[in-house]
Amino acid sequence: MHLVYPLMQWVFEDPQPALQQAAKRTGDAALHEGQLELTGTDRRFDTDLLNVVS
Repeated sequence: MHLVYPLMQWVFEDPQPALQQAAKRTGDAALHEGQLELTGTDRRFDTDLLNVVS
């Protein structure tokens, strides 16, 4: 957990409601589109989730 804390520190520092909602919508969309099927198995070594956004 200590390795990901810098990425999620904002969650514990009373974030703005709009930021919380945006983060939740992003997470929900990723799960809805099957992100865990790509990264929750050994397929994660062959998956580039950020290629689409670059």
